[in-house]
Amino acid sequence: MTALGEQTYDPKSEEVTWSLNNLAWLYHNQGRYAEAELLYTRALAIWEKVLGPEDGDTQTAKRNYLACLEAQNKSQEDDTSEA
Repeated sequence: MTALGEQTYDPKSEEVTWSLNNLAWLYHNQGRYAEAELLYTRALAIWEKVLGPEDGDTQTAKRNYLACLEAQNKSQEDDTSEA
């Protein structure tokens, strides 16, 4: 869905960004943390740029990303691809 979504929609569209976040959540729950981190950081970066850091969607993406790091006993400072 993500690649197809990015071809169909603007890569910074709400549909694509929610798809990135939701796919990341799925990977996170499957224990596929590296894949989840990548998608969470992409969604977070888009929302921070488009909506701003205080927006509710941005905050949701940030909480999800931080939960993924916590599941791996990592902090945001440990993540070299920092969002």
